[in-house]
Amino acid sequence: MLAVLLTFGMTVAVGTVDGTTPITARALGAVLLVERTDEFDREWACLNELWQHESGWDYQAANPASSARGIPQALVNLHELDEAWQRDPTEQIRWGLDYIFRRYGSPCSAWEAWTGRASLLPDGRWHGGWY
Repeated sequence: MLAVLLTFGMTVAVGTVDGTTPITARALGAVLLVERTDEFDREWACLNELWQHESGWDYQAANPASSARGIPQALVNLHELDEAWQRDPTEQIRWGLDYIFRRYGSPCSAWEAWTGRASLLPDGRWHGGWY
């Protein structure tokens, strides 16, 4: 857990950042991303859009149509992620960033792939996919 104040365009979180709320998960995501890139502003914008669409930054998010879970909506069956991972927002964010950088090279490349596969659903929501 981190005690930080993060601002980039708006205050994201003040106090303990444990990732259990969407606001603190975003702050934790920002802290973990800044360690990985020299282009934080650009990459943060992409990561935030991606995970806002995937889970709303909710570590308990679950797709009823698949095994996709957590902030990054990882396919837990495919990636063999256990229930402890599903309860730990920090591990979800770390895993998600590792996956993005390994598979796509950056959050912006992952977001580009997601939007390239996205489609508008009849109810007005976007459905994409980046795995």
